[in-house]
Amino acid sequence: LTLLNRKGSLFEVLETLKKLNINILNSVTEVKPIKPEVGYVKCMIEIENLSILNNVLKSLKKVDCVIEARRSVT
Repeated sequence: LTLLNRKGSLFEVLETLKKLNINILNSVTEVKPIKPEVGYVKCMIEIENLSILNNVLKSLKKVDCVIEARRSVT
């Protein structure tokens, strides 16, 4: 996720995941000094199928502070 670095941004993302009943297995947040107005969040979530993932991404993109939400395969 790429999101605006402001108070409450991470809470908004977590609240969205909670409403969707998504289990977070791991997460990392980062704000880079060269662009402090933007934050980055990597989450490993537990899902049952790709349609749920698509719904999660669609819901996250609707959150005001989210600039980009995408799948990353590792």
